[in-house]
Order: sequence, then structure tokens, then C-alpha cells
Amino acid sequence: MIPTTIVSVYNSETIDNLMSTLRKTFFFCLVGMALICALAVAGTDEAQLIYALKNPDAVLEDRIKAADKLGSQYENTAGPELLNILFDTKAPRSLQTYIQDVVIKMKNPHLTDKLLKEADNIEANPYMREMGLYTAWKYDPDAALMQVRKIVGDSYDQLAFRMIAATYLIHDADNLETQEVAIKIMRDKSEPTELRRIVLPVLERSEYYEEALQLMKTAVTDPNESSSFRRMVIERMKDSKSSLLTETLMTILQDKNEKKDMKLLAIHTLKENAKTLKSQLPTLMKIKETTDTPLLKSEIQTLIEEILTATKTQTEVKDDWALLDTAMKEKTSTHSSQSKRTA
Repeated sequence: MIPTTIVSVYNSETIDNLMSTLRKTFFFCLVGMALICALAVAGTDEAQLIYALKNPDAVLEDRIKAADKLGSQYENTAGPELLNILFDTKAPRSLQTYIQDVVIKMKNPHLTDKLLKEADNIEANPYMREMGLYTAWKYDPDAALMQVRKIVGDSYDQLAFRMIAATYLIHDADNLETQEVAIKIMRDKSEPTELRRIVLPVLERSEYYEEALQLMKTAVTDPNESSSFRRMVIERMKDSKSSLLTETLMTILQDKNEKKDMKLLAIHTLKENAKTLKSQLPTLMKIKETTDTPLLKSEIQTLIEEILTATKTQTEVKDDWALLDTAMKEKTSTHSSQSKRTA
């Protein structure tokens, strides 16, 4: 027979252990349920925000607030949903502009590929492609510029977007691959003048500036180039203040097969720097003598006179005025004598 005291002690210890185990189990259950509830609530919040963002009937301010919260609180998961609205052609532009800023602030590297994919989508409209390109450029400039070179160099891509993409090349002007793209476009007469005009500053700001000027001279002196492009390049060369411009314009004047309008442009451009052209006077005199067109001959004569005036010293100018004054007095005196004889 077992003593009653032993049974009592045994039962008391067992009950205490059992209660302790139950309390621990209950505690962990509560913690687990709390975590599950928290995750459920979080999931519900994100889902509600996404719904508010995508709801076309919602107030614009509410959609903007939803985008802001998704970008700041759920940057690892909400990116695709934000991009869907960013590239939705039916979404309000103001909402898309705000989402673009939200996405840029997220700094989620996993979005770069998706952004560049949209920029490379030749079937999308240029506005959407530009948003993708600009946002990707903010994320990863090197990756974006690599895509830019591809787009600009692809003559089968949309011209409007090629022109947009070409404006990014200036940020990478010293890159050899960028230079190659710009030079290829400059040399290709089939490329639109508008696009060639955009890539020209890329050459001007690079370390290959002198080579760029030679390339400009080649374009300007090529009669097979379009007049509009040649005029544009001359304007760019004027900004360079390079002596190569004078050489280029003189080449145009000496070419017997050159168009009259280009020769007139060359003359008018040379007039702007008449004081620096004294050394060109002998050449201009020869050109004048061999020119058959009366208008060109007259314009060259005017240019020569302007150079002579601009390069004279103050003393020489005063002497000219004195000679002119004397001539005028003699003419007046002669006219007066003739009048008296007639009377």
C-alpha cells in the first residue's frame, strides 16, 4: 500500500508541470495568432492600397496617396503595380508623373529591366517610352545609356523617340561608343536633319572636338548634303569661334559648282567677322574676277569693302573722310561754276 503523502506530493508536482506547460503553449499560441493577424492586416492594407491606386473612379488625390504609401511601405512588392499605372495610356498624366517620382525614390534595382523593356517597346507611344527611359536613367545611368545608344542608332525605330533618346547622349559625350553613334549619324545623309542636329553637340563637347570640327567642315562643303543641314552646321560652327569656319566658307566661295544660295550665305557669314579677314583679300579679289553671276560679284565687292573698312586704323579712316570731304567740296564748287556760266 502506497502512503497517502507520497501520492499527494506526486499529484501536486505533476499538476504544476502540466500547468506550466499549458501556460507556455498558450503564450506561444497567442504570439503566433498575433503574427498571423498582423500579416493578414498588412496584406489587407496593401491590397486595399492597390485597389485604391487602380480604381479609375477614385478621387485623384486618393490614388496619389495610395501610390505614396505603396512606394514607402511596400517597395519590395508594390513596384510592378506602380509600373502598370505608370505605363497605362488611360491613366491621368498627373498621376503618372507622381508615380514616376515615387518609383525613382524606391530605388528598387529589380525594376530597371522592366523600365528599359518599356523604353525599348517600339509599339508604345513615345511619351510612355520616355517615362521608362528617364526613370531607368535615374536608377542606373550606365544601363540606360547603353539602351540609348541602341535606340538612337536604330534607323527603324520611331524618329520621335530616337530624337528624345539622343538628348541623353550629351551625358555620355566622352564615351567612345557614344562618339561612334554620333559620328555615324552625322555622316549618314539619309538621317533626318533634326536628329543630326541633336547629336552634333555631343561631338562638340567631347575630347574629339577638333575631329568634330573637321567632320562639320566635310558636311558643310558637301554639295550633296541638304541645304538645311549645311546651314545648321554653319550656325554651330559660328559658335565655336574656330578659324576653320573661315576656311570652310572660303572653300564654298571657290567651288564653281556650289549653289548660289550657299555662296550668299557664306558671304553674309564672312561679313560678321570682316575685321579678321584681311589675309583673305587677295583670294576674294580672284574669286570676284572669276565670278559670272552679277549678284555674287556685287556681294563679294561689298564684302571686300567691308573688310578694308574694318581693318583700317583710325588715322586711315580719318584720311578717307578728309578725302571724301575734299571731293564733295570740289564737286560743289564745280556745280556752282557751271550754274554761273549758264546764267
